[in-house]
Amino acid sequence: MTVVVHKRPRRRKVPTLAELQAEIDIGPAIQNKAIKAPDGTVVREARLEMAERECPDDPQQTTKGARVRVLYREWHANGGITLAQRDAAERYAAMCEALHGSSTVHTRYEEHIRAPQSMQTGHPGFNQVQAAAGLRAVHKLVGPKVDGLLRFYVRDNESFAEIGKRMGLLPRDVSAAVRDALAQCAKLWRMG
Repeated sequence: MTVVVHKRPRRRKVPTLAELQAEIDIGPAIQNKAIKAPDGTVVREARLEMAERECPDDPQQTTKGARVRVLYREWHANGGITLAQRDAAERYAAMCEALHGSSTVHTRYEEHIRAPQSMQTGHPGFNQVQAAAGLRAVHKLVGPKVDGLLRFYVRDNESFAEIGKRMGLLPRDVSAAVRDALAQCAKLWRMG
């Protein structure tokens, strides 16, 4: 008589909650890391910085949080551009935001969604028209290539190295072109 022994199948290891969260974390922990290519060159720099700020629940306390690094503000803080050039970058960013801006819409199900103003009314609003006119004036002033560099740097918050790699330029050439474009914008808008 033969005895047949059945082996119990192995159980799969169930991942812990911490292991699952580490795999799916797309928040500050991931966004704050620089992405490097296999050869060691930086493909995308860290976009976030940790900052102390006032706690929204208790103004007497501070809390630590992540915020997006705005490259043109850092450039100004490091002495790369003047205050007028930084203000021109702020205005350019505001015009880009106004052009593609959105506001809250109430649907028949009473849900709040964000939709561009042109989708709400069927035509662009006054602020969108003003922003488009302002951006066209900048485009005409600095030219199409430099306007593209300005959009990548100010609107998209890309570094000079990223822009240079995309456009086939040296980072120092990109920074010089953006600095000159911001100076021309500051002069156009009479900012110092």
